[in-house]
Amino acid sequence: MVDPIEPSDTGASAGPRPPLIAGAAAGVFAILLLAFVVWWWRRGGARRAVTRLAEDGAVRLADVIVEEVLGAA
Repeated sequence: MVDPIEPSDTGASAGPRPPLIAGAAAGVFAILLLAFVVWWWRRGGARRAVTRLAEDGAVRLADVIVEEVLGAA
């Protein structure tokens, strides 16, 4: 009787390896993150964020100046 031939790489038919799945998931996440950043940038998100920060800073600065002037009077 002939013995059945065993495959030399028994893990080949077991499905994708975990590092391959993790790499694919990281790649998909990176592409989605890049797409979101490009969408946000094109819709003026960066300009709005900088404007909002500048306005908040100006309001805080004005509050401090008013407190210093009215506090000294």
